Amino acid sequence: MFYVLLFVMLIVIQWIACLCITESCMSRLKVKNLSTYESIKKIHRKRYCVIVCAEIILFTGLRALNVGADNSTYLAALTYYKELPHNRIITAKLVYPFDFEAGYFLLTKLCAYLRFSQTGFLFVIAVLTYIPLFAFINKYSLNPLISILTYFAFGFFTYSIGLFRQMIAISICLSAIPLIKEKKWFKYCLVCVVASLFHLTSLIMVPFYWLARFDVKKHKRLFLLLVVAAEAICFVFARSIIIAILRFIPSYAGYIGGKYDVQGGSYLGLIYLNLLLFLGVFLVAPRVERSEVFPVVAIAVACIIQSCAYSMGIMGRLVNFYSVYGIILFPLIAEKFAKEKMITNAGVIIALLGLAVLTTSSDAVILGYKFIWS
Repeated sequence: MFYVLLFVMLIVIQWIACLCITESCMSRLKVKNLSTYESIKKIHRKRYCVIVCAEIILFTGLRALNVGADNSTYLAALTYYKELPHNRIITAKLVYPFDFEAGYFLLTKLCAYLRFSQTGFLFVIAVLTYIPLFAFINKYSLNPLISILTYFAFGFFTYSIGLFRQMIAISICLSAIPLIKEKKWFKYCLVCVVASLFHLTSLIMVPFYWLARFDVKKHKRLFLLLVVAAEAICFVFARSIIIAILRFIPSYAGYIGGKYDVQGGSYLGLIYLNLLLFLGVFLVAPRVERSEVFPVVAIAVACIIQSCAYSMGIMGRLVNFYSVYGIILFPLIAEKFAKEKMITNAGVIIALLGLAVLTTSSDAVILGYKFIWS
């Protein structure tokens, strides 16, 4: 836990340094033109994201091999295929208990074929997880620091060091967002299919291409009414619907009546998502371009899926595909609060730091965080 908190503090200090360097550059150059100001600011934001991305790859790549919820299974698979005759690795079949999708299975075998060490494999996973994530933050976040702290505070970082397949899939889906704005539905769906080769549940992102086009700015109350009604229906009928769907997906049908056939997530999570939704609809949607309202729609879908999760725990995993867009919505809400002088960005950062401490202090994975040489 100490190392994680130290790393988070380093991220904050670097952002403060980034702001100071930006202001120093503008003062030295005597910049008065707004477009030049934004250009300089954009350059330093990008450098900050690149630096922190590189640091988090190093930080997670060099962690101890037992730090991560599902590490033992993933690293055992790497070891198993490395021990096969070299000319049989690529053509080897999937064996129990390694229940992997084709893309992740091929990645594992490729790393085994190239004789990657277990730490080297963790670096590969980190690269695939964090580079698309930070590219997304750099492109869409109003405040990268708040986005990164949100990622830590709401448990996504913990997921990323243990749930390899799903977090890689989520990052792949994030990289497809520009395709929505460019109205390239086929390419968007193709990216989701590629993501599903790492985690089949990625296919839940396919409808987002059309959902993200809903005009929340124009139909705020109708949008909220539809979401709340969908949540209510899911509380009552979700289990019957989910069981009917899972019967057509053999790889997940075993969840029915199994150890994962339990409640997914807490009511606190649903309250958080709904609060984020309402703030997004009334504070963010009216003041951004229609094409930039996609984080609000994503959180709305997360609310509905979370409502389903109380009928079956597997749905709790699906929430992450949509709730991750909170890392973009949170800075927009914070900026609105700052403009209304309700709370400063510094206040939001302090609050997120506090939440990050609470989150990490109660997580067994983070509590045992250590490096490979420890």
